[in-house]
Amino acid sequence: MTKKDIYMDNIIDQNPQTQNPMEITQKLFFENTDFDESKAIDLISDSICDGEDGELFLEERHVEMLTFDDGHMKSSSYNHGCGFGLRAVAGEAHGYAHSNDISLAAIKRASETVRSITKGYSGSIALPPHAGINHTLYTSDNPLEETPFGIKTKLLQEIDAYARAKDPLVKQVNVSLAASWQAIRIM
Repeated sequence: MTKKDIYMDNIIDQNPQTQNPMEITQKLFFENTDFDESKAIDLISDSICDGEDGELFLEERHVEMLTFDDGHMKSSSYNHGCGFGLRAVAGEAHGYAHSNDISLAAIKRASETVRSITKGYSGSIALPPHAGINHTLYTSDNPLEETPFGIKTKLLQEIDAYARAKDPLVKQVNVSLAASWQAIRIM
């Protein structure tokens, strides 16, 4: 059984009402980029082959923050970031490297760093336990893309109006709305 077979055996439970999380991360990290999954798996395997454990953690994150102050949009921000972390374990030693650049060149550099702790080590890889199927707790839909900016602004205005209508003594209302969406893939 190859590492890829073990990896695919641990796919999470599918929710028919949402997109398959594996399909989403496949598109985000491999199909819509020049990042090659099979070459990444080869690099990971080479990096951790002499160690006992390790993985590549890929992440894409979107964060949005809106602040409404005294009837006006005071600030709005949106941040998109992505990156990876590569880890290997050899006995008591841990090697870790990370970057905001998800590319084969960056993973190759990280692989060289991580491989330094497994050089000369003669442990055996610890295969992950097969614990059954994980159950999806959240939908795979990105809430930042699902709700238009105008609806979010209207909600903030309604909260501002509600607070002012509750008591004539209210002089200042500050409302914030924050949301984030994160996609991860662990290989």
